[in-house]
Amino acid sequence: VIGKKIINTQRISDEFNVEIQFQSKDVENENENNNNNGTPNDETTTATSDLNIVTISGLNADCEKARDALLNLVPVTENIPFPHKFHKDLLANKAELLRQLTNEFNVQINVPKKEENVDYVIVSGQRDVIDEARKAIEDKVAELELNNYTVEITGMRPEFIPQMRGRNGQEAERLEKKYKIKIDFSKKGEPDRILLRGLRQSVE
Repeated sequence: VIGKKIINTQRISDEFNVEIQFQSKDVENENENNNNNGTPNDETTTATSDLNIVTISGLNADCEKARDALLNLVPVTENIPFPHKFHKDLLANKAELLRQLTNEFNVQINVPKKEENVDYVIVSGQRDVIDEARKAIEDKVAELELNNYTVEITGMRPEFIPQMRGRNGQEAERLEKKYKIKIDFSKKGEPDRILLRGLRQSVE
């Protein structure tokens, strides 16, 4: 809320011509020491109960506006819908997409563990940027849905699969780049199949 080098509160103070005061750490520590010594003190009790209070001084209307501006700086956390099947896309390529969204909107995005199997991501940040991030995340989901048309190829002769894959996967990689799709081959021990995923026309 305060911001680096008090930049946030200073901006609000200047904008609304008010004075903003936070409970000092020194007073907080002193109160804790007094309480630990077991000394009854009504003032200490009052001060301790006010540690989470910010005092804003100025004209009434300006104080109200400054209060709202301060509250908008308080981080909030929301679960934003994001299908579990696309969580891996957020984390692909060293979490490139995740880092892009995080940096663009100055939010923190946590992807639930795979075993939780939930259709959302956890986003933390200031109220206004959370709303902007939600819209971007919804757009990204729509884009992923559009690019998630899949075709499964089965029944091919096993000896042909290495030729389809190419030396060190070069043939599959060439097709991926040419058609902007994703090609997945079955793992060792699984039934032979090839899965293609991307835009419908490109996959076909």
